[in-house]
Amino acid sequence: SEQDSQKTSTINNDLNPRWNAGPFTFTVEREDDVLHLEVYDEDTFTSDDLLGRLTVPLLDIAHGEPNSAVRIKNNLQDTKHGELEVEITVSPMQPVGKASSTIVPDALRQISSTNVPNQQVSALIQNGGLGGVQNCLGKLSLRVIAAHNLVNMDTGIFGDVSDPYVKFWLGSGSEQDSQKTSTINNDLNPRWNAGPFTFTVEREDDVLHLEVYDEDTFTSDDLLGRLTVPLLDIAHGEPNSAVRIKNNLQDTKHGEL
Repeated sequence: SEQDSQKTSTINNDLNPRWNAGPFTFTVEREDDVLHLEVYDEDTFTSDDLLGRLTVPLLDIAHGEPNSAVRIKNNLQDTKHGELEVEITVSPMQPVGKASSTIVPDALRQISSTNVPNQQVSALIQNGGLGGVQNCLGKLSLRVIAAHNLVNMDTGIFGDVSDPYVKFWLGSGSEQDSQKTSTINNDLNPRWNAGPFTFTVEREDDVLHLEVYDEDTFTSDDLLGRLTVPLLDIAHGEPNSAVRIKNNLQDTKHGEL
């Protein structure tokens, strides 16, 4: 669903933006599925404006050589002018380990979408999934389950409490390349069940950074706490097995993630 969409960062004041963002990964369960991409102009005080959309039927790309990137540059639809350029790779999916309740059929394929050049792109497909990238130590898959007992940064009047979301990135990368969950309004015990979000791991001593924010409309978002997870604390377990972490947030009065 569109609620499970992923997006790039926003590039300000640029009609020819170049993100080089991703890869973003999805698990594909239907050969006739369609990748939807929409470009928006981000606004602060009003709803974001649609700058155009692009649809990519997976049947158009899925019959090429596995693990080979297909570059697509097409005109945007529902707009006067504009193009979007993306790179898509379809990879065979390996069976998932004990973290999954069922074995994923070999027929499943994995799709990785990398934005090459345009303001903000939302890509959505049926489900999130694991990714595969060569020349790396492995792939880290993150699911953001819930937060508990968060600090209220709003008025508290008539149930007006914090509107939390979680932002996360690897320390070897950049905060500008962070990913995030959706925002849940007026909830100090939000439950996202979001993801999986995937990261390429190139250093064994890397650290996963997670920060919880209260989203505000007219002012900067308020930090509700942060959590750091050294990958060395979890990387020596059984491959493809989920490790559930529930810890107190740092730099805040109270709250857990």
